[in-house]
Amino acid sequence: YRFALDGGAFGDETPVATPITLTGLADGSHTLRVIGKDAAGNVMPESIAATATWTVDTVPPTATLTNLPRTETPATVANITVGGAEVVAYRFALDGGAFGDETLVDLPIALRNLTDGTHTIAVIGRDAAGNLQSAASATAFSWTVDRSLAAPPTATPAPGELAARQQVGFSAPLAE
Repeated sequence: YRFALDGGAFGDETPVATPITLTGLADGSHTLRVIGKDAAGNVMPESIAATATWTVDTVPPTATLTNLPRTETPATVANITVGGAEVVAYRFALDGGAFGDETLVDLPIALRNLTDGTHTIAVIGRDAAGNLQSAASATAFSWTVDRSLAAPPTATPAPGELAARQQVGFSAPLAE
């Protein structure tokens, strides 16, 4: 047989028992064309060569995070969305812990019962080719949970409403 890579010329004849070994291929699409020769010496026309096309992808993706909590919040829950170009799955670590099991990007990171203090989430993405973002280049976000932060005060009646008793009530949560 003879073969050609990526539109190049067909090379020298190779014995059938010798496999085709391709090394050092750049990222991107590649096409291999192969023609054979029968025992009588008839060579297959290049126009009907057997063809295989594939993509080399060695570049890891970078995860992105959306739906992040405010940098200071009284909320003890967070639902963080993971995405990014070519990211199909992710793993995350909270507060310097180990990265957990892989999760599909369809599912957000659901954090519950967060304690007061600073929290950091680190996320690494994986693409369909299996390339994994390194832990050293993880996408990270930090925020502080402080349950003593007061919720906005409320007034009754609502602004613009006329109260029959003409009394106004005001309430605000007290800090613990």
